[in-house]
Amino acid sequence: MFKKTLYVLTLISLNACQSTTSNQSHGTVDSLKLDTLKILNDSTKNLNVQTKSFIEIDSSGLIILPLLMDDNSENGKKVTYPDIPKSNFWNLLFYDTNTGQSHLLSERKMLLRSNDYSYGNLDNDYIINKSRHLFYKIRVDDFNKDGKLSSTDPLYLFVSDKKGNGFRKISPDGYNLVSWGYIKSTNKVIMILAKDSDGNLKFEESDEVKSFEVDLNTQGSASEIISGKLKNKFKLLFEKQWNASHQ
Repeated sequence: MFKKTLYVLTLISLNACQSTTSNQSHGTVDSLKLDTLKILNDSTKNLNVQTKSFIEIDSSGLIILPLLMDDNSENGKKVTYPDIPKSNFWNLLFYDTNTGQSHLLSERKMLLRSNDYSYGNLDNDYIINKSRHLFYKIRVDDFNKDGKLSSTDPLYLFVSDKKGNGFRKISPDGYNLVSWGYIKSTNKVIMILAKDSDGNLKFEESDEVKSFEVDLNTQGSASEIISGKLKNKFKLLFEKQWNASHQ
């Protein structure tokens, strides 16, 4: 009798736990719904999704629309959304005019300057016509911990295919992109990157500048072109050639 009673009490206890868990789960979902409604129906803001230009990829019918977000809530005046510097995009929309399908480049928080997508440096203008890839210069890290993304944070190089898929960062963390170029014959990217050598959370002319390469034929990470051993050789050669005591 005792065992039977214990068994019944155990079942009741388990059912109660399941009920509580279920209610908590529904409560979480409901709160998420309420938060979503609050954002969309907030009368203190009037966010407008905007795009002012587009480019077509290789006459394919696939277009890229850079996205802006404006806030018209400040005394009726049109102002740029406070966390996004003027003339910067917060995302890119890929739209296929053949199928009507569309997707964002990424759902991560990021900042793109006006001409920092699809094209290379002056030597690689309109690189979009030379490669199977699209390239983007993007800020994603609050490097100096000031609570926002701005020109003081590192500029990274990203890549995707021409449909905006396979989006990934190819320059290493903590390095600021100075210049880059695409080498068509080897399908590699060469990058000149600045490192915050003195740790003051700023990228300055006195900081160390390094060269890296990325092989786009693989999913590998960037590797430094000038090895530590080679650097030491250069330092010794420079000291021998230019030190005043050797003149």
